Amino acid sequence: MTKIYDAVIIGSGPTGGLAAKLLSEAGLETRVVEAGPGMMEARALTTYHAAKRRLGYRIEEDPAAVRRQRVQSSCYAWVHDPHAFVDDIDNPCTIEQGKPFKWLRCRRTGGRMTVRKHGLQFYRLSDLDFKAGQRDGASDTWPISLCDLAPYYESVERWMRLSGTLEALPQLPDSVLADQAVPGPGLQRLASAVAGCCGGDWPSGARCAAAVACSPAGSG
Repeated sequence: MTKIYDAVIIGSGPTGGLAAKLLSEAGLETRVVEAGPGMMEARALTTYHAAKRRLGYRIEEDPAAVRRQRVQSSCYAWVHDPHAFVDDIDNPCTIEQGKPFKWLRCRRTGGRMTVRKHGLQFYRLSDLDFKAGQRDGASDTWPISLCDLAPYYESVERWMRLSGTLEALPQLPDSVLADQAVPGPGLQRLASAVAGCCGGDWPSGARCAAAVACSPAGSG
């Protein structure tokens, strides 16, 4: 007998995972479909790669590996968890000429938030992002603004229990934090040095989510 679901979600990354949580908590029969490996296999691959690095292997110096993941290898976390990312040769992406774009794609259960060294970082987009097309002409302007998304950002941030710093920067809107971090003396000295040599620019601390284990009732 074929089972009928109220909702089928493609992808178990941050967006798909949260959608599954909300829909299943609302009582809908929900199925999540994921193309990547499960958590056990993903952890095994990550552990295997970490062991190779300890023995001296450097994937960033492996021409064959870089060739297969030429786009994905531009991500800072790729060297630590390359198996989390797609193979660019097997999964090509066509980019419009004159409009360069690097599409970083993670393919595993849990998506990009499970990538080693990602740090569960979470940031709000700003109106500078939504209206970037007005300045550079590379894309259309989004039909929404930060004000429209703020209540949804706040809801997710409270659930994720973010920790970090508040900066009051227009390009990096503040989040609702469960724990406000206080920079230590070393970080304060680094920030002062950066501000002194970079025209007043100030490094911002990461905003990271607490590790959340969630098994929504009714999900498949």
